[in-house]
Amino acid sequence: MLFSRKTYPIGLDLGTQCIKMLQLEPTKAGIHVVAAGQYTFPVELDGNSSERAAMAIQAVKKLLKQNPFRGRKVVSALPDSEVTVKVVRLSQLSSAQIEQAIWFEAAEKLPFDIQSGQVQYISAGHIQQGDDIRNEMIVLAARNRDVLDHIELLWAMSLEPVAIDAGPCALFRGFERFLLRGEDEKEVSFIIDIGAATTKVVIGHGAEVAFVKIIKLGSQDLTAAVADCLGISIADAIKLRRSTGICSKSDEDEATDAEEKEAAGKVFNASRAVLSELGREISMCLRYHGVIFRGYRPTVVRLTGGEAHSKSTADFLSKALALPVQSGDPFRYTDTSKVDLNGNRRKPAPSWAVSAGLALRGMLKTNNAIGDAA
Repeated sequence: MLFSRKTYPIGLDLGTQCIKMLQLEPTKAGIHVVAAGQYTFPVELDGNSSERAAMAIQAVKKLLKQNPFRGRKVVSALPDSEVTVKVVRLSQLSSAQIEQAIWFEAAEKLPFDIQSGQVQYISAGHIQQGDDIRNEMIVLAARNRDVLDHIELLWAMSLEPVAIDAGPCALFRGFERFLLRGEDEKEVSFIIDIGAATTKVVIGHGAEVAFVKIIKLGSQDLTAAVADCLGISIADAIKLRRSTGICSKSDEDEATDAEEKEAAGKVFNASRAVLSELGREISMCLRYHGVIFRGYRPTVVRLTGGEAHSKSTADFLSKALALPVQSGDPFRYTDTSKVDLNGNRRKPAPSWAVSAGLALRGMLKTNNAIGDAA
């Protein structure tokens, strides 16, 4: 169920390679996209460069002028590199005792002083540990200085931050709205978002998050492997991956002649080691979830992020995980007629999954407590 009609904040996904801005609105006919805009950073730009922040500020201001966004309130996510995810297991405690226990347990596991950070948590559910029943808690933490720097960046963009979220939480929220019926309680969602620098893995039981992992591998690593193996520049590697159908070519445009197939094979072989490592990491996530939550097994993988356009990546992960892989569509049952999200309004827009989840924050009346990372 949705809140009454009003203006909702813009969802801002400040990615490593691309900025995406999205604003949604609930209507009697369903949710529709009010405005959307994106900006891609130059390939040669260093991700840690101070120039990048200045470029991002100007890009967001330009997107605000070019698109019909309403207001300047925004929900944004901290970069994955600034979010720490840990798991703690607690005995059966009262609500008042849980937060104190989490702070005590998390203090031992975080890579920074817990007093200098922000901590939020998700109850993943009850598990059996030996003869005891424990509550598995997912802890999301970030340094205060990283949160404040992010807020200052948003103000510099002429935006008014109303919430700072965690990317994995926003990712799940983009699909959570399809899981609000009573019969969906046993539905197991397995979402993999392969971004430029990181891969987010989220497993949900119904409308509740049960597992979160951030893996430090992404499409940049795949592209770098191709560039290194073939002795070409990063820019040329990106073009090659696209031209061979590895990155974003549609099925009907797949290579048909021997020369193109040979080039595609070289690109795939060059990135195989990175794909194999990524597949192993995700397989470990699936095994952990299967052991901890017996009886909850996903039947399909929803792949999002820019790499979701890659048929070879999807095929590789399907074999590695022994599950069918589908392109995740956060805009299912959403009116996108007024915007162009991916160059083809008839196809899913999986690279917008995080921005969709950010834009949905506060719009859904659910009991899901996957709050901020700040």
